[in-house]
Amino acid sequence: MMKTGWRLLALLMFLGAGAGLQGCSEEATTGSGPDGGDTSAELQIDLEDPTGGLTSENEEPGFGDDFYNQALAEDTPVSDQLADGEDIVESASDRVFFLRVEWGNLVEAPEIAEDEADCGKLSWDGNLFANNENAIIPLTTIRFERRGEYADALVFPRTSRSLLEWTSTTGCGRDGVLVRIVIPETDEGGTPPDIEPTITFDTPNLTKTIPLADLAGYEETVMIDDENGVRFVGYEKGDLDDLCARGPLVGVWGTIDDADIPTGYLRAVWLNPVGQTHGHMRGRWGFTEDGRRVWRGKAINHLGTYMGHVNGTWAPGDGHGGDFAGRW
Repeated sequence: MMKTGWRLLALLMFLGAGAGLQGCSEEATTGSGPDGGDTSAELQIDLEDPTGGLTSENEEPGFGDDFYNQALAEDTPVSDQLADGEDIVESASDRVFFLRVEWGNLVEAPEIAEDEADCGKLSWDGNLFANNENAIIPLTTIRFERRGEYADALVFPRTSRSLLEWTSTTGCGRDGVLVRIVIPETDEGGTPPDIEPTITFDTPNLTKTIPLADLAGYEETVMIDDENGVRFVGYEKGDLDDLCARGPLVGVWGTIDDADIPTGYLRAVWLNPVGQTHGHMRGRWGFTEDGRRVWRGKAINHLGTYMGHVNGTWAPGDGHGGDFAGRW
């Protein structure tokens, strides 16, 4: 059966992470991805069963579905010579944070928008700025278009390692960046200036400053209208080594309008804080016979090895698509 309706729950969760899939926590965030296509397999998932009736067997990588490859097709690694600075390399063992920021239309999926003009056009030309001469190293651009009226780009050469600038225009889609933030040692080998280190996101539509000390586990979505907003997800270096490491879920939470009952599906790629694929997840959401809002699914690693069953609850959102939480 084909999906005929789509909406993105600007989900916060997950557990197992999204603002990432967290193997052991209850908070995670998603991004967006291409049309989910055939959803007949998801409709076979039993919402009355905590495991969804799914097996514990290994699967083909990405469940044998090209959707999972296409979900990250527009994410591009960035090479920046500032990352090779001696003080940055020497500091990379500890005081390091990561921030993923996505801006634009957080509700609609650009792949199925009927008319780009209906979404309006917003300029997000702006920057990230770190005070105290702390360094911002871009790791990945998210869904940047390279040409046409929506062409997006980071600004090089950079004028400062503390400032990352870009040009960006969105319509029915969204753009974003994943960056590493490093607090270098001072020349004297002491501590940085006695000023709270922060990072500031500055665009015509939103300006927001976040203390670096708050980035570990940071998740926030700020809507500027019914469809457009900015999603922030932060991590610290320890999340790279933790068994329950955080990382974004990038994918779709879709509705199936031609199903007999209100229901839908979830497909997502689980990334680690530096944007590397950790695993994949697929599942179904809907209502149980007694009216509870639940979702059930299965998670595998990037090789297809079974990681666990996932299940939880979901709710429509106030000012955004909605939220879901769960455990495996």
